[in-house]
Amino acid sequence: LERLKTVKNGTRYGQSSLATAMTQVKLAASLSASLVWLTGGLGVVHLLIKETIPSWFLSTDKSDREQRPSDLVAELRGHALAYFVVLCGAFAWGVDSRSSASKRRRQAILGSHLEFIASALDGKISVGCETATWRTYISGLVSLMVSCLPLWVTEIDTEVLKSVSNGLRKWGKEELA
Repeated sequence: LERLKTVKNGTRYGQSSLATAMTQVKLAASLSASLVWLTGGLGVVHLLIKETIPSWFLSTDKSDREQRPSDLVAELRGHALAYFVVLCGAFAWGVDSRSSASKRRRQAILGSHLEFIASALDGKISVGCETATWRTYISGLVSLMVSCLPLWVTEIDTEVLKSVSNGLRKWGKEELA
């Protein structure tokens, strides 16, 4: 992150500032979530959150292992995925939808996704992606859910939340736990 400190004109050595990079990440996540929602609808969003994203975290990309991305790039990936998942969920279920059908779907899909996260944090399964991507994704997802979508958090099984919280504490993320 030191490399991206801004100078007078907002850039250093031709690189964007961290704030600019995060803005671009959020825009890319918004566009991606919009396209997924518009082209695939509810079914694709459910499949994405329940199966595709966890599968991606479990797999290892040989090219990434050979040419390891910088920690900053890996962290930006994690932020992008967190924003993407939250926005896809918001499109599919609404931010505060109280309809029983929406609530059941949200509980099932999001609960399954958080169970996957809890299992990985407990060491029951191991992820294959970059550690920085994984940690940033978890921190970003939990932070966005707590700050923007507190109703979603209250619908998740307490034991799953405790497990995620314990994993965050192990990482030194007490403020999120």
